[in-house]
Amino acid sequence: MYAITYAVKQTLQTSLGAQALQIYRLNYLDGGLIYLPSGIAGGIGSYMTGRFLDRNYRKAKKQLPEDADGILQEHLSNASLINHRLKGFYLLVSVTAVGTIGYGWALATKAHISVMLILQFLTGITTASTFTMTSTLLTDLNADRSATAQGASSIVRCLLAAAATAVVEPLAEAVGLGWCFIVFAVIVFMNLPLFWALQYFGKRDK
Repeated sequence: MYAITYAVKQTLQTSLGAQALQIYRLNYLDGGLIYLPSGIAGGIGSYMTGRFLDRNYRKAKKQLPEDADGILQEHLSNASLINHRLKGFYLLVSVTAVGTIGYGWALATKAHISVMLILQFLTGITTASTFTMTSTLLTDLNADRSATAQGASSIVRCLLAAAATAVVEPLAEAVGLGWCFIVFAVIVFMNLPLFWALQYFGKRDK
C-alpha cells in the first residue's frame, strides 16, 4: 500500500517538472516554487497523522483486557494493530484518488494554476498520511525485524515509482493528461483490496 501510494505520488511530482512548466509557461524560479505546496502539505500530514496514531494507540492499550493473573496485557493483537493504525484509510485513499483525477484534468483543461497547486497540497497531505500509517504498521507487525521490513518496503516502492514515472509522459501523450491520471487514480484504489486482505489475515493471526 505504501509502494502504490508512493508510486502515484511520484507521478504527480514528475508532472510538475514536465507538463506543468510547459502548460503554465513558468520560469525556472517559479518552476521550483510550485513544489512547495506538496512539500509543506507532506510535513503537515506526517505530523498530524503521527499525533493521531499515538492517540489511537494509547486509547487501544487502555482497552486491553487483563490476563488470568489480573495483569493488564501489554501488546495489541495484529488485528487490533491493523484496525487502529489504518483508521481513516478509506478516506485517505478516496481523497488521494479524487485529487489525482482533479489534478490531471486541471492540467488537461489548463485551469488556473491555483487549482493545480491546491490539488497538489491536498494530495500531499493524504499521501504523507498514508506513508506514516503504513510504515508505522509495517514496523509494528515486524517488531523483531523492522529494519529488514523497511528495507524490503523501500526496494518495492522505488521499483514501482520508477516504473510509474517512466510511463507518465508516454501515457499522457497517448490518452491525454486527464485520462492518464484517471489511470493512476484507479491504481490508488488498488490499495483497498490490499487493505481488506490485510484485515482478513490479521483476524486469522491473533
